[in-house]
Amino acid sequence: MSDSHDSSANMQRALRKSEARFREVVESAPSAMVMIRSTGRIEMVNSQAEVLFGYSRSELLGRPVEILVPERLRNDHPKLRGAYFGRPKSRPMGVGRDLYGVRKDGSEFPIEIGLNPIETDEGTMVLSAIVDISARKRLERRFRQVVESAPNAMVMVRPSGGIEMVNSQAEKVFGYLREELLGKPVEMLVPERFRGRHPRLREGFFNDLQQNARDQRLRRNPVHVAQGRIQQLMVAGQARADQWEEF
Repeated sequence: MSDSHDSSANMQRALRKSEARFREVVESAPSAMVMIRSTGRIEMVNSQAEVLFGYSRSELLGRPVEILVPERLRNDHPKLRGAYFGRPKSRPMGVGRDLYGVRKDGSEFPIEIGLNPIETDEGTMVLSAIVDISARKRLERRFRQVVESAPNAMVMVRPSGGIEMVNSQAEKVFGYLREELLGKPVEMLVPERFRGRHPRLREGFFNDLQQNARDQRLRRNPVHVAQGRIQQLMVAGQARADQWEEF
């Protein structure tokens, strides 16, 4: 009986120690961390979350996580949250969508969120790592302004070949509207007699970029967007057949 009691006590001490260590890790994280229950109630935050959202810890604990979501998006959030808890796994939130948080003072700001399910003795909870990407968005806007004001036609392409960005000069040079180009394969701008070999040349170019990036900063004309997640090629050209053949 005594051995059983000691074993149970040791297990409880180990659990408390493990929980304390987990809380220390969350607290020391460089990003805002918010952990919620399946009900949407906030179970834990760190000091970075207090700084980011402008609330004290006591103002957040036990409150619905929707207080951190802009009012215009709150109605849809419980449904999205419920869907995630139905199939929880570690992943970024809202891939392909712009996400926003709202501070205590009502100001909105763009964010990225990483979701991680945490199994506890009280059921599954979700730990969210939240990053303010306002500075990155400002840089992206500035970059787009520079591209738009360039005197040459500018076309930015994903490694897959899809057109990501064009400027007004590209519309004039190629005769397409912007919406007719975005998302389309860049081969539509290549003379038909060169299209068959162009994907192979493009793939080789991007493979070279990736190889070079492992050892040094790229010295050619690639542009890194969103911290290098999308490696893209910006081509400034005159749309001459001989230039396409060289590329």
